[in-house]
Amino acid sequence: MSIVKDLKYQYKTGNIALKIIFWNVFLYVIPEVVFAVLKLFAINIPYLSYISLSSSWQHLASMPWTIVTYAFFHNGAMHLLFNMLMLHFVSNWFVSFFTQKQLFAVYVLGSIFSGFIYILGYQYLPALLGVGTTYLVGASAGIMALLFAVTTYQPYLEIKSIFGTVRLWHIAFVFIFLDLVQATVSNTGGHLSHIGGALFGFIFAKSLINGTDITSFFNKAIDKIVTLFKKDNAVPFKKVHVNYHKKAAPKSAPKTKIIIKNKEQQQIDEILEKISKSGYDSLTKEEKEFLFKAGK
Repeated sequence: MSIVKDLKYQYKTGNIALKIIFWNVFLYVIPEVVFAVLKLFAINIPYLSYISLSSSWQHLASMPWTIVTYAFFHNGAMHLLFNMLMLHFVSNWFVSFFTQKQLFAVYVLGSIFSGFIYILGYQYLPALLGVGTTYLVGASAGIMALLFAVTTYQPYLEIKSIFGTVRLWHIAFVFIFLDLVQATVSNTGGHLSHIGGALFGFIFAKSLINGTDITSFFNKAIDKIVTLFKKDNAVPFKKVHVNYHKKAAPKSAPKTKIIIKNKEQQQIDEILEKISKSGYDSLTKEEKEFLFKAGK
């Protein structure tokens, strides 16, 4: 099996988390290769500026798709590698308690929610006023939403690590602590989005515990879209052309007669055997009548 066929098979049979990983890797590798080749011809296209999320409301209004696309692109191979490793582990914990559809919904909606937290932070936090326009890219906000959804739902889940067995809330605490501490040091926008993702994951899990799935509207919308674009695999009815002028083929002689004859012969043989063993008087009235009719 070729590499391409193997990847297609893995994508087709994999769960939604694996598909998200495929999308992130594909959307990093292909643009990097294409635009690297274009640079050889002195064609420089800053494609990240068209898919990354800006801290400006005006930019968001002009490119509204960036509130989603930023969560599927990365700025560097190590950035991609770390996030995909995190997504792999966190998604395995997530699907132990939630559905595949909820995983995709929390990832996307958590990223959208985090995007707005990121913009609001730069618009209203005093320390960030006047900083200027910044850009956000990466899957980490959606992953934080998944991590904190599981942590809120099952905080004492035991996780085996290189440091031994730890509780899930220990891991979540380390991540949120680092985000809070480093938010004013470097990558402020990234840390703000992480906090937003953690908040969304917490809200999702708490709502679900109380009987409300806040992602249900998203899943219903996705189901409708999938149904709308789903190909109809039903086999169409074949047209049958009937020639009414064609003479019908002569019917073959029914085989019922032979079957009945065989049954009659079998019954006669059984009656004759009974006579040879016990005599004619041992026959019942029905057997005598049957033998009389068969002898005509």
